[in-house]
Amino acid sequence: MTCPLAAVNERTLLTAAPKLGAASQATGLAVRNGTNVLHQLLRLRQEALRCQSLTQRKYFTSMMLPCRRWFGRKSADESAVDVLMTFWRRAYSLYNLRTRQTYVTEVICVATQNRGSNLSPMPKRLLREPLIEVIWQAQFNDVNAGELLPGVLYTELKKSHPALAMQRLPAADIPAPLLRINPNLQHLTKLRMEEPSGSFIWQVGDRVVSLNCRKPYVGWDAFKLEIERFVKIIEESGLVTAPARHSLRYLDLFMSDDPPDLSALNLKLTLGDYGLDHYNLSMRVEIPDGEFIHNVQISTPAKADLPGGQLTGTLVDMETVPRVPPDCWDSVCAQLEALHSKSKGLFFHHVLSKQALEKLEPEY
Repeated sequence: MTCPLAAVNERTLLTAAPKLGAASQATGLAVRNGTNVLHQLLRLRQEALRCQSLTQRKYFTSMMLPCRRWFGRKSADESAVDVLMTFWRRAYSLYNLRTRQTYVTEVICVATQNRGSNLSPMPKRLLREPLIEVIWQAQFNDVNAGELLPGVLYTELKKSHPALAMQRLPAADIPAPLLRINPNLQHLTKLRMEEPSGSFIWQVGDRVVSLNCRKPYVGWDAFKLEIERFVKIIEESGLVTAPARHSLRYLDLFMSDDPPDLSALNLKLTLGDYGLDHYNLSMRVEIPDGEFIHNVQISTPAKADLPGGQLTGTLVDMETVPRVPPDCWDSVCAQLEALHSKSKGLFFHHVLSKQALEKLEPEY
C-alpha cells in the first residue's frame, strides 16, 4: 500500500498517492478502525519527511487530508491531530533530513499518547499546583564558549527584559584548572540573570545554559516560547555549534501534615515486613520511555526555600532526556513538545496517586 521509505521518487509518489488517499477514506468509514487511520496518517507523514523535494512532500500532505477530516468529526481526537498537523506544517519545508525525522518522533509521541490504552485523560491545569520550579537545560562541549557567552546573552536578553540583573554564583570562584580536570564540575552554572519581579531565571556556565521558571508557573506555552527565544540567541551567537544534551526537569513539592509521607505518590515500598511509606527516604530511578529517559528522584522529608518561606514535604524531581542527542539547535526546539508530553504523561499517569490528584483540584 505504501512505497518504500528509502526510495521515494516523483513517479512512485504519483502512483501511490491515489491508493493511499482511497485507503484513508475507506478506513475512515469504520469507527473501530480509528487507530489504523492514525497510523496511516503517521505513515504518510514519515514518508513525506524523507522526501528531499518540497513538491513531493506537499503531495503527501494532500494525502493526509482524508484522515484529518475523519478525525475532525471526533472531539476526543481533535487536539492530538491538530498538534500533528501543526508540526507537519512546521516540518515539511525543512531541508535537513535529521531535523525532519526529529519531528516525526515528536509527533508520534504526542498524537498516540493515550490511544489504545486505558489511561485517564490528563488535566489541563491544577488549581492547587505542587510545582515549584521547571528547568530546561542544555549542555555543550565548546570549550571557549563559556567565556564569551554570558556577555552575549546578557546584552540580548536585556533588550526584552530591561530590569535584568546579573549575579555571580559560588561556582564562578572555582579555579579554572580544577573545572577542566573534574568532569563533575564542568556543567555547573557560574552566572545567574533575572528580573526582580519576573518568573524566569537564565543561568550560564562554561559548558551549560539553563532557563528556570519559578513559582508561580507561567504555563507550558509561555515557557516553551521563552526557551525558543533563548535557543535563538545562543544559536545566532555562533559560540555553540550544537548541544551535547538537553533536558526538561520538573520539581514538585507535596506538603504533608506529618512528613515523611509518600501517600501523594503511586509508590509502595517495603523492606521485608517494614512498610517504608513514613520513613525518611531518598531514591533515584532511571525509567526508559521510548525515545526518552526519565530520571526520577524522590526525597522525603525535603525542604524548599520559596518566596513565601520555607516549606517541607515530599519532593519529586523528574528530568526527561532524549536518548539520541540533538545534532543542531533546530532539533532541540523540535523535541520540546515531546519532552513536555512525556513528562506530563509520567507525572499524571504513573507518579501521582488518584487521591492526591483529586486534592489538587484538576481542571480538564
